[in-house]
Amino acid sequence: MINSIKKLLIPLALCLSFNAAAYKEKDLKRVHKSQEQIKKNKENNKQVAPKDYDCSKLDLSNSDFTGADLAGFNLSNTNLSGANLTGAALWSTNLTGANLTGANLTGANLGMAYLRGANLSGANLTGANLKGANLQDANLSGANFPQPIEGQRGKKNNDLLAGNYEEVVFENKQLLPITKVGKDTSATKIRELLTTLGAKIAK
Repeated sequence: MINSIKKLLIPLALCLSFNAAAYKEKDLKRVHKSQEQIKKNKENNKQVAPKDYDCSKLDLSNSDFTGADLAGFNLSNTNLSGANLTGAALWSTNLTGANLTGANLTGANLGMAYLRGANLSGANLTGANLKGANLQDANLSGANFPQPIEGQRGKKNNDLLAGNYEEVVFENKQLLPITKVGKDTSATKIRELLTTLGAKIAK
């Protein structure tokens, strides 16, 4: 009886695994199609429709988006766990509730990105530009953040090197009240905020 059940479950598991992979491939193609459409419209000076930016609730886990232009995209509640987003353009991207656990965001441009409620645990943000990003209620546990350097915030073309935190919004209902980084906020204070939220700071 047990062997009969096992024989039935194995094909079912394989079928489910195949379907999951097929759906993931479909989701990835949707992003690439959106990128192509947006690029085409911009080249032809045509208005980009909001729907072209909507790639929310997709499974893009472990995908390679190295250097990809995803600026302004709606990636809310999207699974980007383990994704490679090295050097990606994520300016003003909506990443509300996104799963970014273990994602590689090295050198990514997250300026003005909306990351409220996102899960960034274990993510690598070394060298990322975070100017104006909203990190309210985001899970930063074990995430590796860029080192804030005294006297270099806000200098032209120095965002990536200095780890620009100007205008970044932090909040955690249990650990930290809403806090917005100002132009005069010291690097020491920023380090304290990140440590309070369980983040690591690149050396």
